Amino acid sequence: MIKKSFFLMACFLASTIFMGCDADLKVEEEEEIEEDEEVIEEVPLGVNDISVAEQTLLVNAFVEAYNTFLTTDKLPSSITVNEKPYPKNKWFEVACRLLLNISAEKSEVITLSNYASCDNVNNLRLDTFAEDEVGIELLTNQARRQLAYASTGAGNRFANYVGYPNSNTDYPENVTSFSGYLSYDRALISMMRAFAAYNAGGAFPAIISSWQSDFLRSTSNCLVGGSYATSVMNTAIVGKATAEEKARAIFAHWLSIRSYEYYYNTTHGSEKALELRVGNCCDLTHALIAMTRTAGIPSRYVHGRVQFSSGEDGHVWAEFHINGKWVTCDPSNRSNTFGNHENWSRLNTLNSKLAELYF
Repeated sequence: MIKKSFFLMACFLASTIFMGCDADLKVEEEEEIEEDEEVIEEVPLGVNDISVAEQTLLVNAFVEAYNTFLTTDKLPSSITVNEKPYPKNKWFEVACRLLLNISAEKSEVITLSNYASCDNVNNLRLDTFAEDEVGIELLTNQARRQLAYASTGAGNRFANYVGYPNSNTDYPENVTSFSGYLSYDRALISMMRAFAAYNAGGAFPAIISSWQSDFLRSTSNCLVGGSYATSVMNTAIVGKATAEEKARAIFAHWLSIRSYEYYYNTTHGSEKALELRVGNCCDLTHALIAMTRTAGIPSRYVHGRVQFSSGEDGHVWAEFHINGKWVTCDPSNRSNTFGNHENWSRLNTLNSKLAELYF
């Protein structure tokens, strides 16, 4: 009986011990689950953090901004995502950081430093960048250099422009150098163009236009489609079919009927200059560009200091985009020909190449 009683007691103790161990194991498992849940907790985003989901919405906003540019030839002053405004300084910074992340195949939270915009709202007037097309490498270089400048430069603000050539530039294949100043606004336009292509095709294009404008619109003192611009243009292009034929004819006709008068800056504008058939380099160029743009030929102003036989002076002339190249046309002197300037020997300083002449 003692043995039986001991066996029963042993069984009871064993069962009690086993049940107790099982309970302990369950507790340990529950504690491990709780620990796992703590590990996957998300860290709250800071006020300057942009989630990956919001970055997707920003790309959509970039596309809308670029569509506005295509319609108006100007980017909006800001964009909005989830009722949160992104003024140009924040917009430019997030575009730079997102461009670099996507190019490096990174998907992560972006933290903004809230750098200020460049200090010249008219920075396009400083733009001398020569290349019409660039690779994505140029834009990533632009992004890195602008962010680096803002983090160390005076006032924690972006630069008015980034200059080329530069030893730190990643040049695409078959390109050894870029040249000139690529302005803050032109860089943003080019980035928006790249993001629009990315949104449509899932990848950045190999080659991107860097044009700051379509160079076809009316601007201050240059009325496209004006009555005089249309009338004189139509007289010039009778029997002409191609863009080059029309450009040559318009330039030759304007040289033959206009007179030059020396004075500073704009006085007449395109329509009055065409009516009077007289002007300085600014007004004669306004008239010429009004006619070529009316004919559908992209045309821009060039402003610089050139060497005349009498000495150096400020000067303005036109460039037409013909057969993939910009052609110089200076209406200030009848000795000049299509693509050549005879009345000045060299360009000493290039100030800007513009869609709109501001003086």
